[in-house]
Amino acid sequence: MPRMLKTVVAASLSGLIGSAEAGVNGSLVAVNVPSNPDVLHQFALDDTSEIYPYHALAGNFVRGIDLNGLYSGYYITTSSSTGGTPVGLWELITDLETNWLGPLGFETNSFGGVAANPAGGFWFALDPDFVDPDNPGPSGTVLYRVSEVGDLGPVGEFFGATTGGGTDITGLAVHPITGTMYALSNDLDAIVIVNPLTAETTQVGTNGLGFDAWSLGGLDFSDDDQTLWMVSTPDGEVRTVNLATGIASPPIGQLGFVCSGLAWVDEPLPCPGDFDGDRVVTFADLNALLDTWGLDVEPWQDGDVNGDGYVDFQDLNELLDRWGAECD
Repeated sequence: MPRMLKTVVAASLSGLIGSAEAGVNGSLVAVNVPSNPDVLHQFALDDTSEIYPYHALAGNFVRGIDLNGLYSGYYITTSSSTGGTPVGLWELITDLETNWLGPLGFETNSFGGVAANPAGGFWFALDPDFVDPDNPGPSGTVLYRVSEVGDLGPVGEFFGATTGGGTDITGLAVHPITGTMYALSNDLDAIVIVNPLTAETTQVGTNGLGFDAWSLGGLDFSDDDQTLWMVSTPDGEVRTVNLATGIASPPIGQLGFVCSGLAWVDEPLPCPGDFDGDRVVTFADLNALLDTWGLDVEPWQDGDVNGDGYVDFQDLNELLDRWGAECD
């Protein structure tokens, strides 16, 4: 950008004063599965109106994810993304580095879920025989345990302690305090407790969730207050679940896309216009924007205020509107 324009913009901002914005503890990340490759979207616990797409995953048709940070965790894919990425087990390490742990060993189009193992590695749930979505056949979702080095080992097929039958799983989550494993059962429309040694399930409550959970979805606990969060398709409705009754709350909001994984992270939402990480929009951020003027960048970074991955007048106008704003 011309130096004269920098001078004019800086002068026009010298007397502006910003206002503070309220924040919440942690946030949720959902996988937008219809895109290719699948993309992670971050949003607030109490408000789905602001959704920030921030990272495209290696692989396609993600069937579960567990994160311990925005760019750290495990996920599974059942199809290749553009460019021919391998199918199977993945570890997300940084915003630039993804490690393929190995193949599944079978072909599947099933629903599924991923949950971190407190002892190391993670669990995931998939049906190894579910290949034709129009002809799924009998239930056969299997719980697998994966070590930290990627060794794959089946624990057993999910089955109900009371019904004696199998159950399709579309989400896994481990309670951060008790270590109890919970799952979202698609065919029961209910939350079930899972024995991680046998994959036997016990339904929470007697009435189920109180609505049709349909198919793809996600499940995870927030570590700070141990709330169980869930998302269900087709509209990506976000709810909480009462662990005593198993009944879900009314929808808190809708994501507006089909979701195949949900994870809580101890990370604030992006602070649009803040590029140096101090959570305030100042001259340092303005300079970052002007230095990358006209360039393609990562969404929400390096001068991109509106998340479209390109730095232009739209970003400049939004930064000026947010001048002095603080993000908690």
